[in-house]
Amino acid sequence: MNIKSFLLLISLSATANANLEKKWVALNKDFSIDSSKQSFCLQMPSGEVIGKNIDLPVRTASVSKLITSLWAIDTLGPDYEYDTKFFMKGKRLHISGSLDPVFSKRKLFFLVNQLNNLGIHELDEITFDEGVKVFTKAEGYVGYVLNVTTARTAANLKDFLHTPGWNKLKAAYNEFVKSTPQALMDGLQMVDDLEKLNLKIGRVRQVKENPLGRDGFIHLSPAITVYLKFMNITSNNYIADQVFKKLGGEKGFDKYFEELLPKLVLPNNSSNGPIVKMYTGSGLDSKRDGSRVDNTSSCRAVAGMIKRLDQILIDAGNTIEKVVAVPGVDGGTFRKRLRSPRLAKTLVAKTGTLFHTSALAGKVNASSGPAYFGIFHQLTGWKGNAKAVQNKMVDEMVTELNGQKFDYTPRYFFPADKNMSEL
Repeated sequence: MNIKSFLLLISLSATANANLEKKWVALNKDFSIDSSKQSFCLQMPSGEVIGKNIDLPVRTASVSKLITSLWAIDTLGPDYEYDTKFFMKGKRLHISGSLDPVFSKRKLFFLVNQLNNLGIHELDEITFDEGVKVFTKAEGYVGYVLNVTTARTAANLKDFLHTPGWNKLKAAYNEFVKSTPQALMDGLQMVDDLEKLNLKIGRVRQVKENPLGRDGFIHLSPAITVYLKFMNITSNNYIADQVFKKLGGEKGFDKYFEELLPKLVLPNNSSNGPIVKMYTGSGLDSKRDGSRVDNTSSCRAVAGMIKRLDQILIDAGNTIEKVVAVPGVDGGTFRKRLRSPRLAKTLVAKTGTLFHTSALAGKVNASSGPAYFGIFHQLTGWKGNAKAVQNKMVDEMVTELNGQKFDYTPRYFFPADKNMSEL
């Protein structure tokens, strides 16, 4: 960077600092919110971090999903695929999984078709290991932290793979056909007539080890970026928590963040405890020793981690919009927010809402380079005023930083993108 460009960035930072900080205080006042208890930060293209209460510990709520996304991409890589292996011997099938978080209704409909396509129509027994967690509502789940039991997995496998037992599922499959693009149905060799599906299943149970040989088939999930993108658009709590558990959970994240911290170049506030603490991947509250605990971070740390996520994806030949929602284009939690044509495709962002938290964080595609932001309101009750302030601050940031549009086309999400193959 030459001296002229550097001085321009410094001038931009100084101007944005004065304008945006004043606007932040004024907007909160307009909506009767005490700005001294809230946090706003913006990491400028120059690297300078401006804002108010940027190092104040705040509850991150579902903005935590961006942190979970960073951990997953940094640890597994953006091209990681969950593998599920299907070992066959006679009329017995054993399923060995890698904790695929989207073993949903649509995934099971896909698998029925795949097994039939492979010539499998009758099984006396299906066994599965602890790496298989089947939750048919996985794609639409935004409830509390959920533990999928062995019994639930066994029951779901039986109900969805045993086609002679389909009663209510007949209507569900017909709806599945209607809502799935025909090109996808054809590409994954799924039939549009449920009468053509025929798979009889006997007993289903979990076992510790594969009781069969090594012959069989493998299903590879879409790249983890596809799962994370869907998770972030819809704020899916189940997927986030399953990814978090696979990576090592609370203790695993503590170790990861300890190694990550020097790369973020953050101030040391160890006297106040860890800068970032994650109990769940979703941002939902949890219990420790009978007391409620929440994920927390400083705004500065959130901005730094979004920047880290962005850089890792760029280095791998990807872009952050492949993982994080694009307001104005993607639906989900932004279906009624930040929808103006002017803002569309100028930023990526994640919302966060809990009983005492309303948050928004992401990246603005500024003319002088990327800028990363966080806005955290810590208040109870109605969140409408907080969201109004956040929306207006995004508008101000895009204006102040001369936000630029980027190329982006939404992708239809389906929990499979390739047919099963032989092991």
